[in-house]
Amino acid sequence: MMSHDGGCKDEDDRKEKLFLKNVDEIAPPEFIDLSNANFFSKFCGPIVRSQRFKHAIDGVLWANVVVLCLQYEGRSPTMELIDESLGAVFTAIFVVEFIMTISVIGLK
Repeated sequence: MMSHDGGCKDEDDRKEKLFLKNVDEIAPPEFIDLSNANFFSKFCGPIVRSQRFKHAIDGVLWANVVVLCLQYEGRSPTMELIDESLGAVFTAIFVVEFIMTISVIGLK
């Protein structure tokens, strides 16, 4: 039987079964091995690898995009102050995220 890409379906099935059989033997990447890490890296590891953290950073990124889209020429001084303040908050969040992520995965 031929598959849609011109290869043999039986061969594709054999490769898939071989991969799935050996997938448990694949070692995790070294950069997430925190056994010899310092306290800060061990603390940040579960946070940085969590889906909640990733979703939160995505939300902050989108909020930053919205704020950047609201910039226009001739806005009031109050809006300029709010824009500058939010810019500083977003920068602080991104710096903290950067430090946490680098402490876990390293600079390799």
